[in-house]
Amino acid sequence: MKRKALTVTGWLISIAVTAYLLGTANISELIGSFASTDIWYLALATIINIGVLALKGIRWQLLILPQKKTAFWGMFKATTIGYAANNILPARGGDLLKIFLVHKWEGVSKTMLFSVTALDKIFDGLTLLILFAAISLRSQFPKWVKDGTIIFSIALLILITASVIILARSGRLEEKKPSKTVQFFMRLASGLKALTSAKIAGYTFIVSLVTCIAQIVMVWCTQMAFGERLDAIVPALVYIAINLAIMVPAAPSGVGPFEAAAVLAYAWLGIPASIALAIAIAYHAIQLIPTTMLGAVFYAISLTAGEKVRITKNALISDDSAASEYKI
Repeated sequence: MKRKALTVTGWLISIAVTAYLLGTANISELIGSFASTDIWYLALATIINIGVLALKGIRWQLLILPQKKTAFWGMFKATTIGYAANNILPARGGDLLKIFLVHKWEGVSKTMLFSVTALDKIFDGLTLLILFAAISLRSQFPKWVKDGTIIFSIALLILITASVIILARSGRLEEKKPSKTVQFFMRLASGLKALTSAKIAGYTFIVSLVTCIAQIVMVWCTQMAFGERLDAIVPALVYIAINLAIMVPAAPSGVGPFEAAAVLAYAWLGIPASIALAIAIAYHAIQLIPTTMLGAVFYAISLTAGEKVRITKNALISDDSAASEYKI
């Protein structure tokens, strides 16, 4: 019931924000902005987006490495399908789908993969905060971005603290015949073991940093497509604003708050609202359309191979064989 209420609330927020943006925009100027777009910059941003998906697949390889060496192709496919599903499913259902696919293809514990998912978010959060701190040295942020960053930092700190506690306690749970609760806790801790290896954590951070920079370059390419040759720091400001905004409950893919954050950031920098909205729509579309199409292709290929995922309630709490959680 709570999940349904959150989903409905998200849709209402997205509809309200989108209606406001379109209602206050100069539609003729908005359409005119798209008419003069340099398609080559958008094509470059699209290619970079595929590269970002590959980098995120590599990051999952690294995070799972303490438990098992996985294939890049499988991680790339699962990552792409997961993000594609997030674009159409509520409550980030694509994250669950990704967990089930990796469990299916690589035989890795689902409980462990829940921890890996959390760790994945932690590295995203850390790179975002480092970026925020670096930009703060030479530029100011709007108050709402600063406030959002404080809230984001608190949430990230809680997640990191919980991870450290789980890792610390797992070392005290060695039993000859551990209970189901202890087994669950140990599997959960196993997904965080990348934090105990300086080498893996270092490589993961580097991949996260390159991923972050690549996404900022995507924003820059989109700006250039609309003829906006702005200061090099502007794409980073917009990227941070968008990432804070998509924490707000919204329809799948964060439509509405995503565009509103970009428009507000550009408006703070003096960019006309119609051009800002056009850039935001194009940047979002570059992420949504190719990712969803490629994810659909990968999932269709998996179906032709006889694989069909069926997520059940029992599947969320059990790490038994795939037969009980999947239709093959």
